[in-house]
Order: sequence, then C-alpha cells, then structure tokens
Amino acid sequence: MKKSIYLFLVLLALNACIYQEISSTPVAKISSKNSTDNVSNNVLHINYDAKIGNQYILDAVKKYSATVIRTTPTTVSVQLPKGNNVDHAANHFKKVKGVQSIDWEKVYRIH
Repeated sequence: MKKSIYLFLVLLALNACIYQEISSTPVAKISSKNSTDNVSNNVLHINYDAKIGNQYILDAVKKYSATVIRTTPTTVSVQLPKGNNVDHAANHFKKVKGVQSIDWEKVYRIH
C-alpha cells in the first residue's frame, strides 16, 4: 500500500513538472511595433478621405523623399527612404489634410 502511494506521488510530481514546462513555453513571440526590426521595408499604408483626394498626400510624399508603391481609391502605400523611423514618418503624414489613418507592414517572428 505504501509503495502505491509513493508511486502515485512521484507520478503526480512528474506530471506537474511536465505540465509546467509545456505551459510556460510560448508558442510564438510577437515583436512590438515600436522596433524598426518589425517593419517590413519601411512601408506605410496611408488611408485617406476619398472626397478630399490624395493630392495632399502625394505632395507630402515628394517632400519626404518617399516613393509611392501603390494607390487605391482610399489608400496610398509609401516606401520610406532607408534609415527613416516609421513612427516619425507616421506622425508626419498624420498631419496631412485628408489622412484618416496610417498602418505599416509588420513582421511577426515565430521562434
């Protein structure tokens, strides 16, 4: 009877160790958006009001020395020059007339 109790306790402790190891290991790590390592090619997607148009944005892109990658009826995708901070650029373009929101491409690294 004592042997079965000891065996039960050992198995219970072993099970707890295995469960803790599995549950504490993260499945995927998602980097924060503040790091420039997470940004894919420094690309911004600028969503604008279709009634106002994108001319103000296109002018701002030229002044910022960025490159227009693609335009749609409500979005302008822009690649920033190398070495530019995405957060700084997003704050710059938010001030342009007609801009509703700005998103950037993110890279999620799974470790």
